[in-house]
Parts: sequence; structure tokens; C-alpha cells
Amino acid sequence: TAIQVVLPHVQGTVKTVSGTSVTITQRDGTDRTIVVTDSTTYKLAGAASTGAALTVGTMVDAEGTAAAGGTFTATLVNIQPAQAGGTVTAITTTPNPATNPATIVVKTRAGASLTINVGSSTTYQVAGKTTASFSDIALGAIVMAEGTPNADGSFTATVVRAFPAGG
Repeated sequence: TAIQVVLPHVQGTVKTVSGTSVTITQRDGTDRTIVVTDSTTYKLAGAASTGAALTVGTMVDAEGTAAAGGTFTATLVNIQPAQAGGTVTAITTTPNPATNPATIVVKTRAGASLTINVGSSTTYQVAGKTTASFSDIALGAIVMAEGTPNADGSFTATVVRAFPAGG
């Protein structure tokens, strides 16, 4: 018979990152501060990562130790990239993607307009295509992007997945 030790964990969306502390908003709407140390390890979408991947808007599941006073110190932080998506309503290209990214504007489920910035390092997955690129994104398509929310309300994508309208 094997005994499996399950470490305490907390889950939520990153609200702030400051030095050795990360504040998350848990599913019940309460905030919780996670202490990270030099020995904390990080995984981003299952692969080894660093604390730099902890950005506002990302989902985390941290394992570690909970002290009697409520302090939670993480030994492992599993990070899921932030996601955004909707139906494509506009596409803009740019002559200089290094300084001015191309954009995909979507209408979200909530009916809001969201600008998704894409650049030369963005990767694409499009239903029905073996290899895909920005030019394969079409008006009316449904897109789901992974990346980072920006302070101006836009979203910078590292990955864009697209599906035909109604598909």
C-alpha cells in the first residue's frame, strides 16, 4: 500500500505580482497572497518556466505550505496562460510588426469588443490547416487566444486558435 502526500494548494487568477508575493483572486472572489521564494519552481502549461511568467490575468494552481497565520508559501506554481476570444469582426495588418502589431478584433461572449495583438512570435492553429499563419484568420471565425492581458484593455497573443464560424 502506497501513501500519497497531497500538499495544500490554492488556485485563482493573478491580481498583482510584487517581488516575493503574488496576490490571486480565488474562485469564491476572495484574495489570497502567495509567497514565492528562490526555491519555488514554476511550470507554464506543464513545461518548466520562471516567475516571469506570473502576469496579471493568468490562472495559477500553487502547491506549498500553509502557516497557522494564513501565509501560504509556494513550492510549485502551475501557471495557465490567460485566454481571450470571440468572433472575429476586424483584422488589421501592419507594415512593421516589430513596433506596431497586427490585430484581430473580436466580439466576446459578453458582447464587448476586444483587440488581440499578434506579432512575429505568435503561433497559429487553424481548423483544417496543417500549418497556419495570420493570413488564415478570417472574418466571422471563432478565435481563442492565449497570452497576456494589457493595461489598455487589449490582449497580446502568443497562440491563436481559429475555427470556422458555426464550427
